Amino acid sequence: MKTKIALAISMALLSGAASSQTVSSASGEMALSDVLKQFSGRNHSADSAHPKFIPEAGLGNEVHTYIVRLTDKAVANYNGDIQGFKATSPQFSRAKGDVNNTKLNVRKPEVRAYASFLKAKQDNFVLKAKASTGDDVEFVTSFQYAFNGVSMRMTQAQAQKLAQLPEVAFIEREKLEQMETDASQALIGSPKVWDGSATGTKAMGEGVIVGIIDSGINTDHPSFADVGGDGYDHTNPWGQGVYVGDCAADFAGMCNDKLIGVHSYPEITKNYDDLDVFGPTPPAKNGEDYGGHGSHVASTAAGNILKDVPFVEGEVDKLVGDGTETGLKFEQISGVAPHANIVAYQICNPGNTGDTYSGCPTSATLKALDDAIKEGVDVLNYSISGGGHPWRSAAELGFLAARNAGIFVAAAAGNTRSNIKQVPYTTPKHAPWYTSVANSTHGRDIAQQMMLGDTKFDFTPSGPGLTETVSGNLVYAGAVDAANFQGCNAFAADVFKDKIALIKRGSCAFVDKISHAVAAGAKAVVIFNSDGSGNARFGMAGVEDIKVPAIGIGNADGLEIVKLLDANPALTLTIDPALAIKEKPADILSASSLLGPNGSIDVMVPYVAAPGSDIYAAYADEQYGHDKTGTDPADFTLMSGTSMASPHVAGAGALLKSLHKDWTPDNIRSALMLTATGAQAMKKADGTTVADPFDVGAGRIRVDLAAKTGLIMDESALNYEIANPDTGGDPRKLNLPSMQDSKCVNSCSWSRKVTATADGEWSAAVDKVVGDVAYTVEPASFTLKKGESQLITVTADVTKLGDDWGFANLKLSSSAHPVAAMPVVVKAAKRNLPSLITVNATRSADEMNISGLKALDLPDVKSASAGIALAETLESKLAEDSTNGKPFDDFDQVDVFKFPVPAGSLYFTASIAYTTSPDLDVYVLYNDGSGFSIVASSARAGSEESVLVSNPAAGDYYVVVQNYEASVAGAKDTYGLKHLTLSNEASDNFNVTLSGDNKDFDLNLAWDLDVLPGDDGLAVVMLQTSDTKVATVNLPVIFTRVADDVTPPAQTKVNGLVEPGEAIKVVNSIAANKTQETRTYLLSASIPAGHEVANISHDGKQEGQSINWSVDMASGQEAQDVSFDLIPRKASKANELVLTNKVDNATAKLISDSYSFDVPEVKPVARVGAPAAILEGSNLTLDGSLSTDANGDGLTYKWTQLGGKSVSVAKDQAVLKFKAPEANGGSEVISFNLTVTDTQGNSDSTLVSVSITDNPHKGGSLGWLALLLAPVAFLRRRMK
Repeated sequence: MKTKIALAISMALLSGAASSQTVSSASGEMALSDVLKQFSGRNHSADSAHPKFIPEAGLGNEVHTYIVRLTDKAVANYNGDIQGFKATSPQFSRAKGDVNNTKLNVRKPEVRAYASFLKAKQDNFVLKAKASTGDDVEFVTSFQYAFNGVSMRMTQAQAQKLAQLPEVAFIEREKLEQMETDASQALIGSPKVWDGSATGTKAMGEGVIVGIIDSGINTDHPSFADVGGDGYDHTNPWGQGVYVGDCAADFAGMCNDKLIGVHSYPEITKNYDDLDVFGPTPPAKNGEDYGGHGSHVASTAAGNILKDVPFVEGEVDKLVGDGTETGLKFEQISGVAPHANIVAYQICNPGNTGDTYSGCPTSATLKALDDAIKEGVDVLNYSISGGGHPWRSAAELGFLAARNAGIFVAAAAGNTRSNIKQVPYTTPKHAPWYTSVANSTHGRDIAQQMMLGDTKFDFTPSGPGLTETVSGNLVYAGAVDAANFQGCNAFAADVFKDKIALIKRGSCAFVDKISHAVAAGAKAVVIFNSDGSGNARFGMAGVEDIKVPAIGIGNADGLEIVKLLDANPALTLTIDPALAIKEKPADILSASSLLGPNGSIDVMVPYVAAPGSDIYAAYADEQYGHDKTGTDPADFTLMSGTSMASPHVAGAGALLKSLHKDWTPDNIRSALMLTATGAQAMKKADGTTVADPFDVGAGRIRVDLAAKTGLIMDESALNYEIANPDTGGDPRKLNLPSMQDSKCVNSCSWSRKVTATADGEWSAAVDKVVGDVAYTVEPASFTLKKGESQLITVTADVTKLGDDWGFANLKLSSSAHPVAAMPVVVKAAKRNLPSLITVNATRSADEMNISGLKALDLPDVKSASAGIALAETLESKLAEDSTNGKPFDDFDQVDVFKFPVPAGSLYFTASIAYTTSPDLDVYVLYNDGSGFSIVASSARAGSEESVLVSNPAAGDYYVVVQNYEASVAGAKDTYGLKHLTLSNEASDNFNVTLSGDNKDFDLNLAWDLDVLPGDDGLAVVMLQTSDTKVATVNLPVIFTRVADDVTPPAQTKVNGLVEPGEAIKVVNSIAANKTQETRTYLLSASIPAGHEVANISHDGKQEGQSINWSVDMASGQEAQDVSFDLIPRKASKANELVLTNKVDNATAKLISDSYSFDVPEVKPVARVGAPAAILEGSNLTLDGSLSTDANGDGLTYKWTQLGGKSVSVAKDQAVLKFKAPEANGGSEVISFNLTVTDTQGNSDSTLVSVSITDNPHKGGSLGWLALLLAPVAFLRRRMK
């Protein structure tokens, strides 16, 4: 590699002739960043081109916890595609017709076997990981049920190295997520479910287990006691005293018949060892809640009914306290499902943001999901931050596994924080398999109030305690100094003397505003919120030392007060410190609730809204770990946020599960969404503007209507898997109770399948239309019996929509059932083209169709292609560069590879495919005639390096690989350099056909090349237009050869010597169809002559010695086993069984598998059918036709009478028939020997004896009784 060329390059670079530039041209659009990201060459999963690890800048050499996802499916997702292990996912069983299988049963042998299989593979992987990355890599824990993987402590460089192992699917660094921080029951309709008025059946959550993944639980709180305030005595569904988690170990006293499990994890409890934070007597290491968030959430979802509950305030700065009573009382509070059982999973530290120990680590979340699945909970609530791309996040995939295990999951949509504002595209909780919940108001408020004239306004106090009423003339700062309405500058002396100042929030600190007003004589200060905050009140930080009362009010109230003062400046304000319970408008979006649309996939979020503002519920009466933010222990507290909205939905899910035991998680979600209020019935955060689905989804839930919905919806686990956009999937096609398309060109459509819970006649129409969109619905009406389904198609014409989003509802009406509605969300676009095309080829010659493409700006669109260029990998070894800051100073310390690139190439790419080095760097050099220059480089931290040169000029390109840091001192690290050059030429290995026009066209991609699973490459689809002003659109094609779609039997299944007559099940396994189209498989079996078949599956047609099948595999259809029983017969050698399979398209080739087997010659087996005893004179039959010959040879029969009175019969027949001889008053035994001989001269004999008894009608004898008592049997004895 070290050549004169390298020396020449070195001299040119060192002489200063080199300059950094990019070789490119403007021959068309190409998503280069997507190509580089998807085809980095290194660390890709086995079944897609998605990278397995994405390094982060600035991490250095620190050790972090990494979550390592392995390639096998988790227990809850496993569909039986590994030989020897049956499917464990209940979703797979449902797809096979077992509609009653909705929950994962961890006690089944197949579940235990597969979980053990995963654990064994994980143990082996950990050993392999340490061998490849170093013994200092620390194994933390493993997961099998929700997630197949391990967590490990290591550096980023070690994680990169680990990603090279083929067992790895993806690695991500553990994150610390945050917690998303009474009258609501009547608002969502739960009392009508409780008393049975909704459905005729009372349900309060009995028999349902609700899991709370949060900060733990206040175990001795009355909300979680065995007996509730209504006298209900809970039953433990697992049995008296059977608990899980801490209660099954050292802390049994924490649990009871209601609270049946409390889990803690060392990721949290190990922090209790820090005595500087938790004190000299730290709390016990269990799942007790010392923050309050988890207890509040748990009691909101499933807390007991409690009577006469005092309204308390926290005891500030105390470690332990029940709260200070205010004199107010609630007649009753409860959770939504008060009779449900609870299991708490503590995954969050007790501290708040700012404390030493706060946040919720991913590994604890995965452990909780694993435990929840194993323990069979019915409902989970997750009021924690996180989210993101659903198919990449370990936690999000864990929730998919929970859903597949039969668990309904409610998740908080998220709240505004310092780094997130309430603007579109902010909610990260958009996975299509759980229910993301927005926060809205209910109709009750607890507030302090002030009176201006005869108008009341709510306020929040700050600063010194407000202990007595304050009155005075209210003066607006803007009225005395128009430029100083925010109070950030000093006021004129005494301008507020003995008066109360009104100031607007913003531009300076609260303490400055107040100080300026006090200096001008104010005896109290009112600050109203800034514009855009709705009417949200607020507390003020940093005003603890002020000397006058200071209060915060909402923006809308402040603006109204300014108007009142303009009309009457002499108005007196009276500030009353007393708390009051009052009514307020319900169904208003909270100003902190995060909004849709999401920035990741075309799925409407949030899904629903629920009350989450000022919810009064259980809290923590002990508070450890609040070393920075302070404590406020109490038995109860008010909390607001999507964290409080989500458990309302979890509790509603528990009520529905209690009523409908057979409902799946998707059934429950659809019932809640279909019967919600609709967004149009709610208001945005300003309290006046009508809400839209990006605010509140389908609207506020109404569980009383959901309980009696006439329609529900469902989706399959496989369809969730194949909807992944990274692998070419389309989430818009999922059967969700909403519809969204952000790239609707002229028109677009959605299809949704609903299933009837009861008989009904339905009409379908679109209403609540916002935006100039024309909708059609097919069918407009339909009738269903219980259990029947109907596919409904909605089409939107957006030609007049403009740039705004359009909103509407699909309304399904029936006189016998509540109205069912689905939100429709659409945005017009000129193109709906993908940024790149992913081909996961299950055959080396095949086709893929992409339909419904539109590009209005590409008139007369035509297609062309650049053929597939397969990547090649060169392996080398390289020591660390001793002058690693200067890669070109000594070419003996780097590797140089020369790659000729022909003219007209689209691009050249090189990347590190694998390495043992923690940090390799890559540079690409080119000489354009004026000297060598660096045209591309990748020198990031770690070895995840890839470079791409777009439209390179012709010539030789030199790739320089530098080992910036060796794995150990003196080591030569192995690496693979992956490279390819894609020419701009058509090739027979890849063809593209376009049908249709630019308003609606399809692409047919066909490939035919010699590749094996694991090979990958690139191609380009070119969309050309007659408009010379519009550039050609180049769509990169990421081609990956994955596992075959048809797996024939192993050669050992039908091979060598086989026993004649013993059926061999021959199975061709067709993999689940993960494409977006129906695929038809043509299979055949050619049976050698002289042998038989039976039990042919899938309507296979037998004609002579051939069987033929045609099997249609719809998109999303689970794997199918096409089988028959081969029964070897004729003694013979070298029999050839031939199995073929082909996909029914013009490109796919016939794949043939042959099996050779021998059948030995065996002797026949003689058998006789006869009664054990018979009456004399009766007709007696000895049936020798039961004799068999496994080879199918013909048989001859020879009967020889051995005992008893002689009878006259033909001795060479298969069946002897004669009258039983007389017994002469006693009993007689008649015996025969049967010898059968096959055509090959092989024979076998058997003896048969029959007792002849006296006829009772002849009198006297009891022989007839013996006959009646004798069993009828086949007596046979082998002749030796």
